[in-house]
Amino acid sequence: MDRSELIRRLLDSALRQKKIEEALKNYREGRVTLWKAAEIADMSLREMMDLVKAEKIPVPYTLEDLRRDAEYVKRKTSGGQ
Repeated sequence: MDRSELIRRLLDSALRQKKIEEALKNYREGRVTLWKAAEIADMSLREMMDLVKAEKIPVPYTLEDLRRDAEYVKRKTSGGQ
């Protein structure tokens, strides 16, 4: 690998890391959802979930979130839309 390729790869890596750090910071501070954080970091939701878990960032999940999710599952499993 030549010098310019090495520099390009290092810059790409640094920019990716910066995006991830920014996404995690925004999520930790409640400014964005987990979906949006994944989008900012240019990664899948699953990857972001794993990263949040590894970083020990609490995932806010309220009773209202549970009710909404339970209703959604109920509709989907009862043949509803």
